[in-house]
Amino acid sequence: GVNPVWGAWRGQILKPRSLYGVRVYGEDAVLATHVDRLPLVTSAIIQVDQNATDPWPVEVIGHDGNAYEVHLEPGEMALYESHTVLHGR
Repeated sequence: GVNPVWGAWRGQILKPRSLYGVRVYGEDAVLATHVDRLPLVTSAIIQVDQNATDPWPVEVIGHDGNAYEVHLEPGEMALYESHTVLHGR
């Protein structure tokens, strides 16, 4: 599982709270920029597959106030502080 990766990143053992499972987004889909509600503090996005002609990055606003695009390939994972970092697609 990803628990050892999360624990190493956060410096502590984390207790799983929820799992949303695989999501499928269709053409022209938008995931509005948001922060997650408590108790969701740390989250991961695992890119399972992508069949698109244009990239569809995760957009985050870092603690420094700058916007970043995170491009993931199938099999890659992004960890982020979902309660404090604005994120969307």
